[in-house]
Amino acid sequence: MSEARTLARHSLGFAISQYLARVTLLGRGLVSAAALGPGGYGGWNALNLILDYGAYASFGVLYGLDLELPGKVERGEAAAAERLSRSAWTWTLLGAALLAAA
Repeated sequence: MSEARTLARHSLGFAISQYLARVTLLGRGLVSAAALGPGGYGGWNALNLILDYGAYASFGVLYGLDLELPGKVERGEAAAAERLSRSAWTWTLLGAALLAAA
C-alpha cells in the first residue's frame, strides 16, 4: 500500500509541475506579446523557430555517429572510424550552411 501511495504522490507532483510549467510558458508568451507588439513578437517567434529547427540541421548524423563510432574504435577499425567522422562533419556543415541560407 505504501508503494502505491508513493507512486500516486510522485505522479501527482509530476503532473502538477508539468501544468505549472505550461501555465508559466503561456504567461510568458502573453507578457512578451504585449511588451513587443505584433512585429517584435513575430520576429521573436521566428528566431525561436530557427533555434528549434537548427537542432535538426545535422540530419541526425551525429546521433548515428554516437551509435556507430564506438564500435568501430573498439574493434580497431581506425580507417572506418575516420571516414565516419569526416562524413559526419561534412553533413553537419552542409546542414548548417543550408540552414543559414534558408
